[in-house]
Amino acid sequence: MDKNPSYAQLDLPIAKRSRAAVIVGHLCAFAVAGFFLYAAFGKITNVKQFAVDIGIFKMAFMDERYVNIPAILLPWIEVSAAIALLFPATRKGGALLIGGLLLFFIYAVYDAAIVRGLDIVCGCTGKDSGKAGWLTIGRNTLLLGATIASVFLTRNRTSSSPAEIPTSAASATAV
Repeated sequence: MDKNPSYAQLDLPIAKRSRAAVIVGHLCAFAVAGFFLYAAFGKITNVKQFAVDIGIFKMAFMDERYVNIPAILLPWIEVSAAIALLFPATRKGGALLIGGLLLFFIYAVYDAAIVRGLDIVCGCTGKDSGKAGWLTIGRNTLLLGATIASVFLTRNRTSSSPAEIPTSAASATAV
């Protein structure tokens, strides 16, 4: 017998593996969407406080006179992206928006709280948000991972085994 087990011997059968992956992917999507809907609600209900929270970050590219613009728009972008993440047909778009937001939030917290040492609240969920720091960055990184998983674990598989995937340009044109 061959020393190297085949692809089929290493993995669960395709149907079982796909079903489990899809369930985990949907759960990730629901968890991230739920968090973003919860977070947006806290900001929408107290836009003035959210504008103050944004201003406290003292971002170099944002004049304090304009903090009201993201304070008004950002929660509604979060709501739209969260709703898009819930539906498989729009999940990639929602994940792209949420992923971009999370990367920006990670950068903003790192820059303000870690690099510049500002003692600030994150403003993530409205007035009851906790202090910005490594825990905020960790939570956002986990949310980013779950967002990525929600797309990749629920994507349609066009091939059921590696043997069906063309390995060269010549075989790709022959197929």
